Amino acid sequence: LADAGDLVGRRGAYRLAVDVATIRVPPSVHGILSARIDRLPEREKLVLQTGAVIGQTFTEPILMTVAELPAGEVRAALAALQAAEFVYEQSPFPVAEYVFKHPLTREVALRSQLQERRRRLHAATARAIETATERGIEAAHPDKLDAQAALLAHHWEEAGEIIAAATWQMRAARWVRQRDFAASARHVARALDLVRRAPDVPELPLLGATVCRELLALGFRTGLARDEAERIFAEGLAWAERLDDPLFAGRLH
Repeated sequence: LADAGDLVGRRGAYRLAVDVATIRVPPSVHGILSARIDRLPEREKLVLQTGAVIGQTFTEPILMTVAELPAGEVRAALAALQAAEFVYEQSPFPVAEYVFKHPLTREVALRSQLQERRRRLHAATARAIETATERGIEAAHPDKLDAQAALLAHHWEEAGEIIAAATWQMRAARWVRQRDFAASARHVARALDLVRRAPDVPELPLLGATVCRELLALGFRTGLARDEAERIFAEGLAWAERLDDPLFAGRLH
């Protein structure tokens, strides 16, 4: 109501500025959030939507890279968004880290964008995380790039880059394998889903055969139904037949 100008003043001392009969409140929380986001100035809306693509939590350096705005503009927009209670600063050090006040706010901000723009921002986010982590400048993510593999797989998938997403899922599987076989198997299974709908590019047969082999190997530890194992084995052999490496079928066996 305050955003719409129906109330004036400040918290604890608001007063009605219009005839109460003229007030219209959206019928759902989604509607209220959507209306509030629509009223934002263009700069604040851009920063909020970009943060929504990055995640429920996002750091200032990644946001600045993806939003492609001057640092001062981004910080001013973040200050305005905090004042409006869309986001809040979760940690100022070693880099400023922000979080959406509620997951629903992020969801509405995310869905308010055209799919093509979301894909472009997801790709930009993946590249920013890769570059920042490799250079060691993203202090909020001090681990190796492998620790970010699952997140990168998500962003590349949302960007429509299926091969890159499957490759990062496999990297995530390898990173977690020594601690959690079940989690590793889930990453590989997701990679197989991606491979099955990936475009037929030169690197696909090796990736497909590798994914099938890894899923069979993990099935030994996590449990894999015989009929499912046979389907994966047959699929892996079909990929292996397209390779120049005649030993890969032996690895599958």
